[in-house]
Amino acid sequence: MLTRQMHNEALDKAKTATERYLSEHGDGFPCGFAKVTAYINGNTKIGKSFKACGFKKSYGGGWMFWNPSLHATQNVDAKIAGAKAYVKVIRKHLGDDFPIYESSMLD
Repeated sequence: MLTRQMHNEALDKAKTATERYLSEHGDGFPCGFAKVTAYINGNTKIGKSFKACGFKKSYGGGWMFWNPSLHATQNVDAKIAGAKAYVKVIRKHLGDDFPIYESSMLD
């Protein structure tokens, strides 16, 4: 199950990764968005734990959390760095094979 503590740890790591990327590379192009998606059943105990942490139904399947770094930058590379950091923390706690992935899209 995803606990609030795990979620907060992942959010902190995502924010740090995004800020680190921006400090090293600057805030430029390309612009875009990033999210993480957990491919789980929302009616299960684990699915409900993700929903309780703010994950929303993804119409492409699974449950998504938009912009896990919570950073206002538009730089897609910085945002994907944050999303990757979020996924890394969740897999540390729930297992390397847990079905959660980062993705991005250009604006």
